[in-house]
Amino acid sequence: MDTTVKSAFDLLEQYEMTNTSVDLEKICKELGINIHIMNLDKLEKKHCRQISGALFISDGKKNIIVNEKDVPARQRFTIAHELGHYFLHHDKNSEKDAIISFRGERNNLEFQADGFAAELLMPEGRLREEYKNLSVPSISALAKKFNVSNAAMHYRLDTLGMDYIHL
Repeated sequence: MDTTVKSAFDLLEQYEMTNTSVDLEKICKELGINIHIMNLDKLEKKHCRQISGALFISDGKKNIIVNEKDVPARQRFTIAHELGHYFLHHDKNSEKDAIISFRGERNNLEFQADGFAAELLMPEGRLREEYKNLSVPSISALAKKFNVSNAAMHYRLDTLGMDYIHL
């Protein structure tokens, strides 16, 4: 099990998350991470890029910022993605840290955070179990069960090599 998957698995175990729809707010609360859903227009204009979210830590306060324009399922993925940055990339000894997730950015850190988010929101074992329980495995049915977007479920099923139909 690679470290990205192990970190997400350990987090689910630690907080006894057994439902298909993971309670991200509970995890963040337990970790002392504040979630802020806000307008990021000014930040996007400053960076000339679309922003899904950010992890910002200053003076011991941990914050995840999420773009209010995104649909709730996308916001959930962003929160999970930023948790990935927190566990995988944040320097725990640093007093000040910021990681901004630009939409469409593809580098190793972003792939790792996406992998963490996918495993946290759609754990492979649970996904395979739910998949077997469906007479017709569709992206939309699985996305609804796991409270994620169709796009996130599509990507997850593809990366796990699982067949599906589009409904």
